[in-house]
This record gives sequence, structure tokens and C-alpha cells, in this order.
Amino acid sequence: MADYALLPQFAWIFLWGGVVLLSFTGWGWLAQRLLTGHPPAADWGLAAGWGMAAATVFGGVTALVHLVSAVTIIVFVIAGALYGAVVLWRQRMPAPTVAPGLRWALALAAIGLLARYAAHIHYEAMSCTDDYVAYFAYVERLLQTGTLIEPFGWRRLAAYGGHTYLQALIVAVGTIENAYLVDRGLSVVVWFGLILGHFRNAGPLRPLHVVVTALITVVIPVPVMNSASHVTGIVLLVTLYRTLSPLNDRPAFSGANLWLVALAVAGAATLRPQFAVAAALTVAIYWLLARPAPVDWRRYGLALIKAGALSALLVLPWVVLLQISSGSPFYPLIAGNHQPAFAVFEADIGFAGKMAFLWAFLADPRVALYLAPLAAVLLRRRQKAATALYLASAATAVITALSFTSLDVDGLHRYAAPLLTAAFSVALAGLIAEILPAGPPADPGLRRVARIGDVALWVLLLALMPGTLWRDADRLRERWNHRIAGDALHAAYGDMQAAVPAGQGMLVALDHPFLLDCRRNSIFDVDIPGVASPDPGMPYFEGPATLVEYLKSLDIGFIAYRDFSVPSGCLYRRDMWHKHLQGGTALWREHARYYLDLMDTLESLAAGQSTRYAAHGLRVISLP
Repeated sequence: MADYALLPQFAWIFLWGGVVLLSFTGWGWLAQRLLTGHPPAADWGLAAGWGMAAATVFGGVTALVHLVSAVTIIVFVIAGALYGAVVLWRQRMPAPTVAPGLRWALALAAIGLLARYAAHIHYEAMSCTDDYVAYFAYVERLLQTGTLIEPFGWRRLAAYGGHTYLQALIVAVGTIENAYLVDRGLSVVVWFGLILGHFRNAGPLRPLHVVVTALITVVIPVPVMNSASHVTGIVLLVTLYRTLSPLNDRPAFSGANLWLVALAVAGAATLRPQFAVAAALTVAIYWLLARPAPVDWRRYGLALIKAGALSALLVLPWVVLLQISSGSPFYPLIAGNHQPAFAVFEADIGFAGKMAFLWAFLADPRVALYLAPLAAVLLRRRQKAATALYLASAATAVITALSFTSLDVDGLHRYAAPLLTAAFSVALAGLIAEILPAGPPADPGLRRVARIGDVALWVLLLALMPGTLWRDADRLRERWNHRIAGDALHAAYGDMQAAVPAGQGMLVALDHPFLLDCRRNSIFDVDIPGVASPDPGMPYFEGPATLVEYLKSLDIGFIAYRDFSVPSGCLYRRDMWHKHLQGGTALWREHARYYLDLMDTLESLAAGQSTRYAAHGLRVISLP
């Protein structure tokens, strides 16, 4: 039976998410005014994309100076929302007459967007191996300490932190159960606005434009697994595409727009390394394709250098913070705290093996289908921005595949999917904008073909939308009463941490480290054993004494861990890693060696050290 006591919390987060969306739009319009000197003129989707990028930049600045908190986040969101409301009020116009077909298309799309948004207010994917030990813990650490220092975290090393700040915009006034809303709900709405705004800029809006936009953003699924950046990456890459496309008849590399290009690149770069590569390549390729004729190469080349320098300037706070946290300003180019003995995802399969793996990846129907429009885009000389994003995304997907050779195609697909989906969506939108003119074709034969196409797209949307709505309703129903951690677990973690004196450092190997209070103790969360740790590296396969010596050198005096013999939880359970060691893939066998060694070492330490706490399957030991 549904617990209707959750309705006030649900309604509050539903409304707060709308305020965040309005804030993105407001900050985007303000960025356009401040950076270009022109009044806000962008459509709300493009403005929201710029605002999301601005939020990641602001998050980097505040995180570097330890000022992230619920208060600063609320002030940031409210300020942007107020400016957005003012712009909307000034731009208000008499309600236009909307044709019935367009009205029905907009209503159907709105239902799909609301269902997707509502389904992810209280949500959790089955990815506790990533979210519990890393992504949720990062959000809580950012809100509790004002910054993001995780020297033992490989996932921290692999991302600057922009997506974590975006998640904190919701969690600051909600709970960790709301951490999915930005990526799976809000970002879908912004993506819809970006594509629809592209159609509106190309000419009068037609019902088929709305139908295509809904199919692209709401109906076609995006492969996702955990709470990390998926749709937020799509949004910022599409924002970059829209920014590079001619804006108010001013080229992207004019002085007025360079800052907006840099803002979109910086926002994408703060999310994940592959988005940084794709964004940088997109700008470089577009720079080559869109050069004027004749071209002043000195001035034109200087514009590209300025765009790169401005992007780097906006990302700089996150770069410095990653160096402080994990010893690397540019991972994976500089390894930082990544220990060389553990390759994580790259398998030594030789050149021929890599080529075979790459071919299997590119030939997979899920990848080949999204690469297919590239051929059409290359033939359309007007599609310079779409061509640049498509080529950049395809190149980044290839680089990703060659870097993650220990994964299977299924595992690799979710890393490349946001890149290819962003390129696919803008290419399809660009082609449709050319194919669907403002009015019906004059030629009778073309008119019949256009009518058949219109009917086919309507039928496709009407056939697929009910299934989409059903899945979202099922998500909402399934997760309505779900809590990631109940009161008993919260109490157990609180009692365990109370056994450690305030201010002392703790190394933790726990299933729910996001329940710990990072303000009370210095928490060092072992993300994936063996991958990341401060130099000279956390010792493995060397026995308890060496580990104690290493931890004491970092002023870590306590270790908290769970009962490894209990066959539950996600990562720290002995039975699961024994199975991987005996019959898993090469990647999981390597992981198993480190997990089992850490478990053996901690249990050996517990036999000879003082136990400070042992209850509810949790244990704390103090080091000498």
C-alpha cells in the first residue's frame, strides 16, 4: 500500500526541481547578457543549457574555497530563478493562436516529460556498487565539508565534480533518494527544450517538430546504469552544438560569442573526461569547417586559442581541486593517485585484439544505428556544427573503446551512448528541419510523401508513448515507498562512528559510507581497492604491519569495515569475490585479488588490535 505520508516531500522536491530548472534558464540568460553584452534573446532550452554549464563552473569555484553548502546552493538557485522570472515577465507576449495539431503534440510531449520527471524524484537504479560507495558519498561529502577531497577514490579521480554539484542542487533540500532527478528528469526537460528551440529557430514550429523532439528525448531510451552523468552530458554537448550554430547572425568565433562557447565546453568538461574530449574536438573541427572565405588565419587562429584559454580558465577551479584531492590535474594523462599496478579497464590484448574489439563495438546495432546519420550529415554542407559534434563524438567513442578493452560491448556501450546520442539527436533535428518546410510542398507528389511521413511519425509516437508512460509509472510505483537506508541502518552507522573520537581519521570499507558524518571525522573511503591512494600507494599483498605503517603516515588511526562473511550488500562480501576469482573475467579476477587481500588484512588486524565497536555487522578497530 502506498505511503501517502511521502506526498509532502514528493511535492516539495517536484516544485524545487522546477525552481532549479527556472534557475538554469535565468543564469543562462544572465550569462548571455554579461558575456555578449546583448539582452537575453535565446530560447529557454538553450538558456537552460548555458545555466547548467554556469552551475558547474560556480560549483567549482565554491568547492575550491570550501563554500559549498545547502545555504549557498539555495541562494544560487533562488537568485537564478528570480532573474529568469524577471526575463520571462519582460518577454511576455499575448498568447498566440495555436493550431489544434500543434496543441495536441505539445500536450502529448508534456505528459511524457512530466511522467519522466516525476518517476525520478524518488529513484534508485540497481547500481549500489557505484552509487553507494562513491557517487552518493561524494554528494554528501560536498554538502557536509564544502569541498570534494577523496584521495582513495578512483571515481573521484576520473571526474572533476561538476555532476556531483548538479546532484547537490537537489539533495541540498531533499535526501539522497532524490540524487537521480537532475540526470534522469530535469536534464530530459532541458534536452527537449534544446531540440525544440532548434526547430523554432529554423522557422515556424510544426506539430511534426514536436513529435520528432518527443521521440528523440522522451521515447528513445538512453542506456544508463548509475547516478553518474549520462543525460547531463547529452545536454551540455547539445548546448555546445546550439552555441556553435549561428546565433543572431553572429559567428561562434566572434568576440561576442567566444565566452558562451567556452562556457559550454567547460560545463561538459567538468562532468567526465570523455565529454571534455568530445567538446574540445567539436570546437576544433567546427573551427576548421566554419572558417570564412577569405580567412585571416592569424586572427581566426587566435580566436580558437582564446576559446581554449577561456574554457581552461572556467574549468581551472575543478582542475586545482582534483590536484589537491587526487594528485592529478588532468587524469588520465597524469596518473595522480592511480596506482600503476592496477589497469582498471584496459586489457593487454595487442593491436590485433584491439582492432577486433573496436570492430565488434562499432558493428553492434546499438552503435551502428546511432552512427548511421553521420553519412547524411557529411553530405549536407550547411550542417557544420552537427558534423563537428558527430565526428568528435565518434572519435571519442573510438578512443573510449580502445581505452576500455577489458569491458564487453554492453559495458562499453553505456560510456559511449551519451556521446552518440547527443550527436544523433542534433543531426536528426537538423535534417528534419530541412526536410520539413514551414508549409506543404508545392509539388503534389512531394506533398503526398510528406503527408505519409507525417502520419508515420504520429503513429510511431502514439504507438510508443504508452509504453514509455507505463515504464515511468512503474518506476514511480516501485520506488515510492523505497528508502536507500532505513532508520535502523542510519542509527547503526551513527553508533559505529560515535566509537571513534571526533577529529580522528578513519579508513572505511563499508557498503554505505554516505551515511557517515564527514564533518565529525576525516573519512577515507576505499573506493575500489588497489586503484587509487596517495603515494607511495596503499600496500597490498604485504601483510597487516605494512598497511598500519602506511595508514599512520597519513594520520589515519581507525579502520571501519563491515562483516565480510555476511552474504549481502554490494561490494564488501567475501562470497561474491571468491566466485569472481574462480570463474570471472580477467577484469573481475584482478579486482577479486585486491578485494580479498584487503578483507584478509583487515581481519588479521582485528585479531591483534583494539576493537572499539562491533555490532550490527559493523566493526571499528584502532591502530597502535
